[in-house]
Amino acid sequence: MDAQHNLVGLLLLLIASSAVLPVVAATDVNIGQAKEGCLDRCRDVSIPYLFGTNDQPHCSLSSDFLVTSNHSSNPPKLLLGEPSPEGDNIPVLNISLDGESLILNYVSHDCRTSSGNVEVSYSYNSLLTSGWFNISSTRNKFTMVGCDTYAWFQGLIADEPYRIGCMSLCDSISNVQNGSCSENGFCQTSIPEGLSVINLTIGSFYNYSKIWDFDPCGYAFVVEESQFHFSSNLLKDLKTVRQMPLVFDWAFGHETCQVEVNNQTNYACMGNSTHNKRKTGWGYLCNCSEGYRGNPYLDPGCKDISECEDSNLNRCEHPQTYVNIPGNHTCSCPKWYHGDSRTDGEGCTLNHIQMIHAAIGIGVALAIALICSTWLCWALKKRRFIKLKKKYFQQNGGSELRQQLSSQGSNQRIKFFTTGELEKATKKFDENNIIDQGGFGTVYKGPLTDGRIVAIKKYYKMARESQGYKDFINESTNILLDEDYDVKVCDFGASRVISLDQSQLSTAIQGTPGFLDPESMQTDQVTEKSDVYSFEVVLVELLTGKKALFFDRPKEQRILTMFFLFALKDDSLFEVLEDCIVNNGNHLQISKLLILQKGA
Repeated sequence: MDAQHNLVGLLLLLIASSAVLPVVAATDVNIGQAKEGCLDRCRDVSIPYLFGTNDQPHCSLSSDFLVTSNHSSNPPKLLLGEPSPEGDNIPVLNISLDGESLILNYVSHDCRTSSGNVEVSYSYNSLLTSGWFNISSTRNKFTMVGCDTYAWFQGLIADEPYRIGCMSLCDSISNVQNGSCSENGFCQTSIPEGLSVINLTIGSFYNYSKIWDFDPCGYAFVVEESQFHFSSNLLKDLKTVRQMPLVFDWAFGHETCQVEVNNQTNYACMGNSTHNKRKTGWGYLCNCSEGYRGNPYLDPGCKDISECEDSNLNRCEHPQTYVNIPGNHTCSCPKWYHGDSRTDGEGCTLNHIQMIHAAIGIGVALAIALICSTWLCWALKKRRFIKLKKKYFQQNGGSELRQQLSSQGSNQRIKFFTTGELEKATKKFDENNIIDQGGFGTVYKGPLTDGRIVAIKKYYKMARESQGYKDFINESTNILLDEDYDVKVCDFGASRVISLDQSQLSTAIQGTPGFLDPESMQTDQVTEKSDVYSFEVVLVELLTGKKALFFDRPKEQRILTMFFLFALKDDSLFEVLEDCIVNNGNHLQISKLLILQKGA
């Protein structure tokens, strides 16, 4: 029987020890923080300052918070207060900076023999300091077990006496039911707020004589409610149990109203912490401010925590945007989103307005870029066109024409027209505007922008010249080349020059000396033979390397055609030809060309 009782006692002690777990789980961030050089742990129980042992001076805030590490027991135990001579110190199972501690409080017994004599009878008083330590009214119950039992306790609430109790009577073990709702053999009542020192009293109505065979004892104790479950076996089995778990509240100070925060001498809360007034009784509790961790009673106070390192504390919806700040952390939303990006806040939502603004901005930028690129392309094309027009003007004898008109003393103003202007005047060279056709081109009638009517000649392609003659032909004022080096015969001066102040077409032929055939000069009429004659003059220029008109010869030989004919008659032609032509062994080809020239 003794072995069974010892086993029951051990099981109840294990139940009591398991009560540590809920408290530790709630406050594990604050445990194990004692003063430097002081014991911070006794076996599995942490000793945070304000509490401390007497191993070193000032390890505890005061003697009221003193605990003793008893290494003489196996295993070692942490005891509340200084060691008593009687050895009845209360074991401490857990100390929490949240203002709660778990202890093992003693159980009061009243056991009788079969004859009704006292076998065991002892009652225990709590050793809690009035005011700073109160029995938790939310975690504990006053409990009595027995079928012929009454019990009560008396204590202090703010120095005022308080008493409460309960009783139980049952005639048979069959009347006793298991569970906390049983009304026979078991009684529980609530603990009032602010209760500190208590004295337990237990007794029997009939000395258990009528029920001794199944219930020889009665028991009374204060116990942590969740750690006690009644059954009928406990009527006998509790006889060997000396202690049960109890939770008491603790606080610092004797203030009953406003706490003097500025009074650093008596104010216990260190840096980065706040205080909370105790709901009942004296004093207050210190707590680390949000975002800080540590012991708020231990100088220099609580330390900032990095929530990023703890997934339970990092509240960022997008953890990669976490930024630590003192006592907190900030989160940010990705691009195109807005909000606080916190899982405990509004999070991140798509910013439609920002996207619309961005889309408008991109659209405007693209439109501006398109306009600018279009304008730039147009400007470059226009610049190239102007340069090309100037190049063609030079290649097509525009400069020579100006020089010749200047050398001839012409006072007529010459206007150069673009292809677009000519196409507009002739309605894109409409056949209905043709006024003459010939082997050298087609003449169109068309109005200018000022209303005057002019004749416009469109030239045909005459011949495809080789690249070797390019440089020479470009120097001629009567033969023009396009970008494909196609020869454009320019009537060799037979065009009619129109003065801008005249309203009628001029019938006088303005010929370039040396190129216009004598017949046209005499008859004032241009025919297809005129162009042939002029083109032959160019061929003679190519063969002799001389200009169509030069003045370093006798008067009758100043015209190149006359000079060439004299050479033919005198059979001295090879003397007037270019050396590069004569020395290349081209005598046969040259002879055939001479025959052609004579025939002309």
